[in-house]
Amino acid sequence: MKSRRTASGDRDDRPAGPVLAAVAHDASFVFENFRLDGAKRRLYRDERLVALPANAIETLLLLIEHRGHLVEKDELMRRVWPRTYVGDDSVAQCISVLRHALGDNAANPEFIVTVPRQGYRFIATVTEATAEAAVPSASPSTTAGQHSRWVMWPIVVVAVVIGAALGNGVFVRGSASHGTPLRFREYLPDGVVLSGGGGVSPDGQRLVYVARDASGQARLWVRKLDGTNARELAGTTNAVLPFWSPDGSAIGFFADRWVKTIHLSTGVVQPLAKVLLVPTGGSWSREGLILYGTRTSALNVIPVDGGSARPVTVLDQGAQEYGHTRPQFLPDGRHFLYTVVSTNAARRGLYLGSLDSLETRRVLEGSYAAVTYSPTGHLLFVKNRIVMAQRFDETSFAPTGTPAQLTEALPWDPREITISASDRLLAISGGAPSHQLQWLDRAGHALGAVETSAPLHTPAFSPDGSQLVASSDDPDLAGVWLLDLRRGSSSRITDGIVPYWSPAGDRIVYSSTRRAGVLDIYLSSGASNTPDTLLVENNLSKGVTDWSARGQMVFSMANPQGNIDIWLLDPQTKHATPWVQTPANEMQGRISPDGRWLAYTSDETGRWQVYLQSFPQPGMKRAVSILGGAQPAWRADGKELFYLTPEGVITSVTVSGDAQLASPKPLFRAPVSSDLVKWRNTYAPTGDGQRFLVDAVDDAGRVLDTIVDWQNR
Repeated sequence: MKSRRTASGDRDDRPAGPVLAAVAHDASFVFENFRLDGAKRRLYRDERLVALPANAIETLLLLIEHRGHLVEKDELMRRVWPRTYVGDDSVAQCISVLRHALGDNAANPEFIVTVPRQGYRFIATVTEATAEAAVPSASPSTTAGQHSRWVMWPIVVVAVVIGAALGNGVFVRGSASHGTPLRFREYLPDGVVLSGGGGVSPDGQRLVYVARDASGQARLWVRKLDGTNARELAGTTNAVLPFWSPDGSAIGFFADRWVKTIHLSTGVVQPLAKVLLVPTGGSWSREGLILYGTRTSALNVIPVDGGSARPVTVLDQGAQEYGHTRPQFLPDGRHFLYTVVSTNAARRGLYLGSLDSLETRRVLEGSYAAVTYSPTGHLLFVKNRIVMAQRFDETSFAPTGTPAQLTEALPWDPREITISASDRLLAISGGAPSHQLQWLDRAGHALGAVETSAPLHTPAFSPDGSQLVASSDDPDLAGVWLLDLRRGSSSRITDGIVPYWSPAGDRIVYSSTRRAGVLDIYLSSGASNTPDTLLVENNLSKGVTDWSARGQMVFSMANPQGNIDIWLLDPQTKHATPWVQTPANEMQGRISPDGRWLAYTSDETGRWQVYLQSFPQPGMKRAVSILGGAQPAWRADGKELFYLTPEGVITSVTVSGDAQLASPKPLFRAPVSSDLVKWRNTYAPTGDGQRFLVDAVDDAGRVLDTIVDWQNR
């Protein structure tokens, strides 16, 4: 039996228990006028949502699960923060947040009792209500006018039916009963967590998914469904969005700004083409072509055995299109489906394209998530958080019949759902990673957390360090948040993302889609009765990355080709000028405290690196990072520059004289997103460089479920 360390540092020889965030808990718990929805991880008071951070919800679930009994602090730390080293203060802060939400009094508690130096006990009377599992009819017929429905059975039912064959989520082909859809959940090896969507091979024999090991590296993992152990695929570091070859012998994926393939028999990884920012999926045809897209570009196709990529769709900017995403080849290998992303709601939908013509037509109107074409001849998609299936005529290229409901409403953000299918298996992955702002010292030791009501990103300190602005993309809590670090209070102040402070600390600049669905730059008025000022508006996404003491505002903006450039803005005149524009991407610009240098991120060499260039006029240029880096940040005196490596290591570079750079010095690996450019910044140093506030990521909430015999009715 392995020994492990608890969050307090003591040796713990007990078997590691299950992590609540990874368990499908479908129960609802009712106490007083509260209802805790275990499936959706939501707390309601008088049926109104109570905003709580993810770790507070998990703590409450654990306390209620063991209601009436003592839950020790070490047990709370082990199960709520399974991959993060925290101290008693984090637990105490979490309990404080819960008491505030419940209106509980520590001195005279109605819900949570503190047992000094030991732990906590939930004392209120709790009623548990679990939805009964409905068994779908085996008959293919349905009542006229009704949608057919296949209800996913709870995992415990699958365990009884399949028994010991499940192992790590293993299903033995043929052991399930035809006529009854069954569900099983993929369980990963110890210390490995799902970090990206998975997919079933076309023959239904294998699963592939992206998972992160204890080192923080995300790679592809593959498991044969008649085996018990998943295996990690070497050479797939930083992989995202895997997709299968038609014969199931190879996998396509995206990593380090490239679309690549890996053959399972040889392990050979082949880079095919550079991609723009944020890939959104790929598809592999029987003719040996790979179709791929990104969030801000049209679709391209490239031969799998090498060659040049060519565009097969064109963005209609007149119709406000800014992305063609999630491509799917149809069986003929010439036609394909894809999703149009547009600020014009009338333009959005699922479209049909062809390799032989630039003509397109819409197949489905409106916004759909996770659209996938199944080899059974169905379109699979998510609508209102429900997975649906609809027949698709491969001759007329049109959906037919009425969509059938495959699942109940899923408790996940539709943007985080991935679907794939074979003739018998349907794989559904979802569950966004949880985020928490955590304090770390220069050695990476945990110093506590900033408790907030929403998961927050892109933190930025006020000039005096007493306040913080950040943004949330949670569907229920989205917007710009202001935190008072001295009082511990927080409030949502406006819609938008990527906020930043004015040099005086009295105004906030941010990006918002309120005007036309595309990110424009706004400046807060500083008064509740005065509208905010629109600084930059056009049909290109943009966000501020710095605002210097001399009044110069730096922002990044996508160009019509989909790349990112760095611009300067005078907030007084609203005059914007390009600072650097190249065929590469340049972003995350940060001005040195003396105003003479700009540190920024570029992929001009084929990988993300941090550079230093004279400012405000570009000229003398120096490389800061050596083996990759992004997200530069200055110490307040300008004598130290930090950046983040591809491995998530916060690294220090001493700056002396006329921007003379010392060798990079790794400080510690931060538990942040492996995507270096998904956010403007995932960490923020204090002015003296002694502490760091990091956007800590925990992927424990992600799951991969598979439904067997999903077509049966």
